[in-house]
Order: sequence, then C-alpha cells, then structure tokens
Amino acid sequence: MTLTKEEADKYKLPQGVYVSDVIRFSGAARAGLKQGDIITKLDGKRILTIEEVVEIIKKHKVGDVVEVEIFDQMDEYRTISVKLSESSE
Repeated sequence: MTLTKEEADKYKLPQGVYVSDVIRFSGAARAGLKQGDIITKLDGKRILTIEEVVEIIKKHKVGDVVEVEIFDQMDEYRTISVKLSESSE
C-alpha cells in the first residue's frame, strides 16, 4: 500500500510502500521483509508508490536478485537482497 506524503508526515514515517503482507516462503520472506516494513528504494531507485514497485519488478525475471531498502519496525533503514520467485509477482 502506498504511504502518501500526508500519512507519512502524520505518523512520522518515510514516504514509500507499506508492506501489508508477505507471502510465506517467497524470496521477500526469505530475505527478511516483514509486515509493517516500508519499502523506500528498489534497485537503487526511490520508491513512492506501489505502481513503481510493480514496474521495476516487471523488468526482472524469476531468479534475479534486487536490492530493497526498507525502513523497518525498529525505525532503522536497512538494505536486503531479495531473490525473485514465482510468488514475488
């Protein structure tokens, strides 16, 4: 879900894409992405909307690894490497 600038400001969070669910056993789950994380960058590009995530993922194929910067529930930024799997799409 896209976090609008207004929502991000209201909750003192970075603008990005809020992770509302992670598919069990997916590449994202194996990489450590969790519900409540906020995706702020994907493949080095600033992410503001879910549509941007979809567009970047579409440029890759199953088995590719993408770098994902997240703002996690500990209020820290970290980068994880996600190997795309069938369930990532």
